[in-house]
Amino acid sequence: MNLKEMALKLEADADYRVLRRLPMAAHFPSDAYTNLFNGIYIDVETTGLNVERDEIIEFAAIPFKFENGGLIMGPEAPLHFYNEPRKSISAEITALTGVNSNMVAGMKLDVDLLEQVLAETHLVVAHNSAFDRQMVERYLPTAAKKCWGCSFEEVPWPKRGKRLEYIVSDMGYFYDAHNAINDCRAGLFALSQIVGGKPAFSYVLDAARATTYRVWALEAPFAVKDLLKARGYYWNPGEDRRAKAWHRIVPEGAQQEETAWLQQFVYGKKQCTARFDKVTAFDRYSKRV
Repeated sequence: MNLKEMALKLEADADYRVLRRLPMAAHFPSDAYTNLFNGIYIDVETTGLNVERDEIIEFAAIPFKFENGGLIMGPEAPLHFYNEPRKSISAEITALTGVNSNMVAGMKLDVDLLEQVLAETHLVVAHNSAFDRQMVERYLPTAAKKCWGCSFEEVPWPKRGKRLEYIVSDMGYFYDAHNAINDCRAGLFALSQIVGGKPAFSYVLDAARATTYRVWALEAPFAVKDLLKARGYYWNPGEDRRAKAWHRIVPEGAQQEETAWLQQFVYGKKQCTARFDKVTAFDRYSKRV
């Protein structure tokens, strides 16, 4: 019995579950469509999680085509670069990413090439764009002018959670995570699958087309913090040059309802001082909103 036959035999038993390695060249539809758009899936490995001070040590991107309904066409060749940071890469980061100081010595991003590719891109996608966008914009100015989507936040992934390894595992595959190219391949594969009866990527497109508002509950009393948390607000300490306040995202058209709730449960007899910042895919996940 060969390995494939063994795997099929195990799968036939309810006591076993078989995971297959994610194929390097996963199947995507042909590009025999009209009115295609340019997308790019990006992943970065960094010296840490501080978007202001830490640095990119590995950058990968896979350009792809997509059509209006959310079908992803055959991806193009990956773009991959190492980048030498100003400080040595810690042992913890090397253990996580496999990238060490020797690998990046003398290496840098090809900024001119990446800027050229981004200039022709309609939508940038990452699996945690709240981090990746802010890191990438420090190196590539054109990234700040582009629409961004997030495969972590914007797709209703089923089952265990939204980490990319879990998503791919739920689809029957595994891969070597925390490698920038592998993460890009896995992200695109996941977005090409059907979730809730339609392509996963279509949710990213829907979010990119939508206008939302970030509500800042300015000067909210400390005593109501639990109420704000229960409603989905997050505390921002103000270290990112944005407001030091509780905030959340609401869809367009919900501003009046949210103002009424804040007035009743947060501000009481005081005047509501909440601020609503318009958010589109051009600035979503950036430090600007």
